[in-house]
Amino acid sequence: MTGPLKELELLALEEEYFLLTENGSQYLKDFMSNFDYYDVHMSDTILLAMAEDESKPQQ
Repeated sequence: MTGPLKELELLALEEEYFLLTENGSQYLKDFMSNFDYYDVHMSDTILLAMAEDESKPQQ
């Protein structure tokens, strides 16, 4: 399960613990920075509208 994170050198295994690498730390900072712009209400509205469209009978 952690294979891709280790392959991308985001995590390192030391003894029995996983440690966040410098690359992992930067990736996490970038992810959190981008998440600031994520509008949960808007995405939920879009997903609900898509679900309603899917449930309507086709003409």
